[in-house]
Amino acid sequence: MLSPDDDRRKCPILTFLARAHRLAGDAEKSERFNRQATELARRLDDRGSLFNLLVDRFLVPRQIASPHDAKGLLAELDELIQLSPSVRDEDAKTRAHSFDIYVSAELGERARVERSVAALTELGEGRQRLHVQWIARHGAAMLAILDGDFATAETLAGQALKIGRQIHGEQVEGVYGIQMFSLRREQGRLAEVAPVMKRFIDENPTDTAWLPGFALVAADLGFEEPARRRLRELAEGGFDMPFDAKRSASLSYLAETAALLGDIESAARLYELMSVYQHMTITAGIVTVCYGAASRYLGMLAATLGEFDKAEAHFEHALEMNARIGGRPWLAHTKAEYALLLRRRGGKGVGGRAEALANEAWEIAAELDMDRLKQRLQPKVH
Repeated sequence: MLSPDDDRRKCPILTFLARAHRLAGDAEKSERFNRQATELARRLDDRGSLFNLLVDRFLVPRQIASPHDAKGLLAELDELIQLSPSVRDEDAKTRAHSFDIYVSAELGERARVERSVAALTELGEGRQRLHVQWIARHGAAMLAILDGDFATAETLAGQALKIGRQIHGEQVEGVYGIQMFSLRREQGRLAEVAPVMKRFIDENPTDTAWLPGFALVAADLGFEEPARRRLRELAEGGFDMPFDAKRSASLSYLAETAALLGDIESAARLYELMSVYQHMTITAGIVTVCYGAASRYLGMLAATLGEFDKAEAHFEHALEMNARIGGRPWLAHTKAEYALLLRRRGGKGVGGRAEALANEAWEIAAELDMDRLKQRLQPKVH
């Protein structure tokens, strides 16, 4: 209906078509419209359309195949943040910084996460925007969990829940629930959250979102048969998880379950599914929790499969990445798993390295009151 030279109106229409096809799952058409609209928006200096086109590219989680891909994603985020003040939309800055938190956490860019959490905190408190304060508090709790400051994380998560209920009612417990699950697990207090997770599953029998976590809870608490049953149910469906922001975390729960149970068949399939995250961290949602390097879970799966060389390479990568992002609890777990691998593998000269790693893991666990890890390590270091 538009004349061929009516570029000003054509640009936003192409932009909305790109988004529509992205949400409908047609990536090829979405990319085609996105390229056409982006070229037009840059030529016209249509910043509103350009901002929306960049937002579209983050509506669906994206994996990276190399450090070069990571640089491209970060450049897109930088442009998104730079454009946000010029867009006639009060939520533009919130969206830009929220995406930056999520993607930067996935890429292990700790400083960027901190910068955007601080920006959201300022936005929320400066104009009393409770929705932004809710996001910012959960973001701060995520960083506290990454530091191993569990007391502060619990306080911040509780504040976020209170704010969220003020503006969104009871439908805000998902992020809080995952953060508390993560805290209680490290504190050795999983029995406190197991009944809550069971209620979620019973009330939503067709929703598989909580099943991976429930399988892990059962395995951790020693209920082997329920854990195997849940793992088997999900394995029969090929571990088919939605390609959403919770996918990598759900797979990581199942990876730990398979490793704890020694389920080789499940470990093989999960290793295949998780390999796409080998350069990334495991991150659940925009401001929920970052479980550190995905390579730690790949190392656990490879060890379960008896592929010790692969496992060692993954653990070496996880040590570096978890140290770089300041993920102290996950660094401790990596050291503990690596020590276990070296002891299983045996060979000349590995005993000293295994002992050193186990002792370093114990020191962190003792400092952070990580009771679950201490229970695993205590017989080995004392």
